[in-house]
Amino acid sequence: ADDFGFEEYVKRPVSFYWTSPNDNEGHFRPVAYSTKYFLYDAFGENPAGLHWINFILHIANCALLFFILRRVLQRIAENSTFIPLLLTILFQIHPSSVQNVLWVSGFSDLFSLFWFLLSFLMLLHRPGDKNQSKIQAMVYWLLLTLSFLSKESALAFPIVLVIVHYMVFLCFGEKILSRRHMLIGVSTALGVSAL
Repeated sequence: ADDFGFEEYVKRPVSFYWTSPNDNEGHFRPVAYSTKYFLYDAFGENPAGLHWINFILHIANCALLFFILRRVLQRIAENSTFIPLLLTILFQIHPSSVQNVLWVSGFSDLFSLFWFLLSFLMLLHRPGDKNQSKIQAMVYWLLLTLSFLSKESALAFPIVLVIVHYMVFLCFGEKILSRRHMLIGVSTALGVSAL
């Protein structure tokens, strides 16, 4: 037995997760629940595969966090490998992460964080030309939207981006977000929350 009920994936088509609240609690997480639907097809009622997926997502999130911290902390310290590595290890072994990694039902948290960290890393990357910048912006918003549609708490992520932007980058003379991008991010979060 596990903490996750598989019977809902047998009874409902995948289109259900995009048209109505996804579970008895009224959560709207179409990306995460659609992915769980396909993972159920792959692994059946054996939770071991889903536990491995959670573990792999956690390791991927740790790697993304390390790259983000290294990029952000390059502005502060010259040798910016030790501090990001230490912070990533603390994130990896912190007790608050245990539930999301060990319980199959924690998949939505890990999945949402994965999309957010990818979007944050995309935001930190400097494009070469104007066309590349437009493509990068579209990919950034796509990844952020996938995060929003994986878990409701992701709606706070644009606020995190604004805080990081002002606290770290503006202090060191680099601007990664335009006011328009910040406004669009907060507006998108509010729009998705209104759904």
